[in-house]
Amino acid sequence: MAQIPNSEPQDQGSVPKNSSNSSYGPLSFNEILGTFRIKLIHIYWPLLVCIISATFLSWLTFYIAGIDYRDEVVPYPDESNFWQVILNGLIPVLISAAFLVIIWILVKKFGLVVFKILMGTIVILYCWFGFTFFLRVIYIVLWDSFVGINYGFFNVLFYVLYYGSMVFYVILGFFYFRNRLSVNLKNMLVLSYGIFIGAIIGVSLPLWSIFSLAICFSIYDLIIVFKGPLGKIWQLFQDNQQKASEDIRKRLESGDLSEEEAAKLSEKHFLNNQETDEEEGEEEDLSKYIKDLKIELGSGDLIFYSALVAVVFITTNNWLTTLLVIIGVLFGAGVTIYFLLKKKRVLPALPFSMIIGIIMFFLGQLIEYLITIGAI
Repeated sequence: MAQIPNSEPQDQGSVPKNSSNSSYGPLSFNEILGTFRIKLIHIYWPLLVCIISATFLSWLTFYIAGIDYRDEVVPYPDESNFWQVILNGLIPVLISAAFLVIIWILVKKFGLVVFKILMGTIVILYCWFGFTFFLRVIYIVLWDSFVGINYGFFNVLFYVLYYGSMVFYVILGFFYFRNRLSVNLKNMLVLSYGIFIGAIIGVSLPLWSIFSLAICFSIYDLIIVFKGPLGKIWQLFQDNQQKASEDIRKRLESGDLSEEEAAKLSEKHFLNNQETDEEEGEEEDLSKYIKDLKIELGSGDLIFYSALVAVVFITTNNWLTTLLVIIGVLFGAGVTIYFLLKKKRVLPALPFSMIIGIIMFFLGQLIEYLITIGAI
């Protein structure tokens, strides 16, 4: 999922009295740890960091630490026929769909705050799980690499990092649920969530199963964004932003806010100045618009981008094929952004990247085959 946010998340420390967004509910997916918010001109940096980091961690886990979960996670790890491959990809999608339907029922009954609590809890817990998982991997690598060295220091360091990370994530959770977590920290959590889960999938799924999973989730992504709960939740965010915007205007008219405070909140938090400019018929400097525009990438997109590349590299151990898949994923993200700028609404970010990435995999395999037989 990708979207152009109408506003910046609220920084409670800079908001005048009584301007909390608690009466409206969450105002964006970023606020609930569902997206990574970044300027459009910098969009490829978090993607590359996530993909490269997850692939490295998968390589470290699989090739150096010798950990392989591919026979334990999927129902049919041997992938002996077409339908087994399909089921390996379809079953997680069905589980995810059921979970999202339950979330939507809860959101309709209790509001978006339920979504915020669930997403925050899931992301923070999985970040801690991922950190401690790869902490163990690094410990195993150090143990195997430095036989004969006194491990007292490493043991102490391991437990300090293990329990210290627990305290760290509890503190982050406290600030998150108190609406005190900055955008940068939210981005850090979402990015690490994508890296850790993508890397774990990298050592958990066979090659054809990740292709099946990527295609099934791409179709699922299209459905839930355009016709399913995710699109409806996005509309609730839009409604909350509109209510918050109208509230600022009313408070400005009543004198509860000064013009300076209202302008600051309008620019930083709620109002979509782009729409105002269009209504007034003003010409907008396209280069400045692109330079300042921010978009949000879904945490699930980061996971699948990195997981696809990680599985390809672990399975083939081939740099050319892996590089081509990375190029395909990034090109697909660029195509998605192009349509995002045209449609100016939330869009599924998986289909183009996954399909083009898989096509580039087969192109890489073809090139390798031609090199092997001496054709090129």
